[in-house]
Amino acid sequence: MSNQIPFELGVSGKVSQEMLLGKVCCFDDTDRINRDAQSGVAKLLSGMKIFARLVRNETGSTLAAGLIVEWDTGTTYGPGKAVKTIAGDDEYGCGVVDPYLSSSVADDDFFWLIHTGPTYVQSDGNAIANPNTRICCDASGQVRAWVAGTDEPDSVFGVNIDAAPASAGTLYRALVRFPYIGL
Repeated sequence: MSNQIPFELGVSGKVSQEMLLGKVCCFDDTDRINRDAQSGVAKLLSGMKIFARLVRNETGSTLAAGLIVEWDTGTTYGPGKAVKTIAGDDEYGCGVVDPYLSSSVADDDFFWLIHTGPTYVQSDGNAIANPNTRICCDASGQVRAWVAGTDEPDSVFGVNIDAAPASAGTLYRALVRFPYIGL
């Protein structure tokens, strides 16, 4: 198999080679939205890397950027190659739908699932003022503050880099780490 990246972050669609499903790539943490006006170069946001896996949307519907999803446990593709559902309240999930997408991921399309590193996630609408606050999933695949003594301790998958906005569905930066299938 080639080491070629089938497409960059921010792109989804069909690929001609299904053998690329499950491929893991490493990307620099750059500002893919606000590139330098003169050079077109994306500004480096941190020295950290983003690790993402190329997966297929098997949910039967579209997936919005920045949502937390769960692996497909079926026999066609299975964990590491496809996602089947949006993660629910206090569930761990397997990664973040590529937040750089300008539109949703269509059913059966390939996309990058971010499992480790700095990325953007969807706020559940409850502001989190403090960076470094532990985060977990709400019932709709969005991100909320983890509550000690109430939430499952194993449901934490990251911390805020920025304060979370008080507007549901708004993307903000977080540092995530989901289980890595394939090590």
